[in-house]
Amino acid sequence: MAIVSLGLTIVIWLWPAPRTKFTRAEQERMTSLLKKAPQPHEPIQLGCPDTDDDACLVAGQLVNVFTGAGWDVLGDKVAPVRLGKPAPGITIMRRAEGTGCTIEDTDPEDDWAPEPGSKGRCFRETPSVRAIRAAFASVEVRARRRGDVGGALPEGVLGVFVGPRLFDRQLKE
Repeated sequence: MAIVSLGLTIVIWLWPAPRTKFTRAEQERMTSLLKKAPQPHEPIQLGCPDTDDDACLVAGQLVNVFTGAGWDVLGDKVAPVRLGKPAPGITIMRRAEGTGCTIEDTDPEDDWAPEPGSKGRCFRETPSVRAIRAAFASVEVRARRRGDVGGALPEGVLGVFVGPRLFDRQLKE
């Protein structure tokens, strides 16, 4: 029995803790890519679930990533928020363009893409959005797009929301 207890203790001690933040090398890689993005950059509003400290800590790291790359982060802070329809991982939000959005205006890999002819919930991908998605892809994190239909984001501002389970493997596929 003592051997089993000792073995279990060693396994628990050696088992890696779940990942909860970006490494310094990942932050530097994202900063480097964001510095190369075409100007002007759309300002960023960073957010995280008001009930998830780990996600908010990662969002705090992103304040440094974006500002280090010369991007404007509103208030140089993270806004803890509660989304009506939260998603795991990274979600890039922008005020939805409303009528006239079609399936062609969306990313076919985004799991919320509207049916052809539907209204709202989509936006055209700007150079800033492409740069942000590329920066996250460089560290194997998928960033989804979602239109802000409630109008919480000011016009011309991109929301980058860090949701729960950012580093789960299945979110990268």
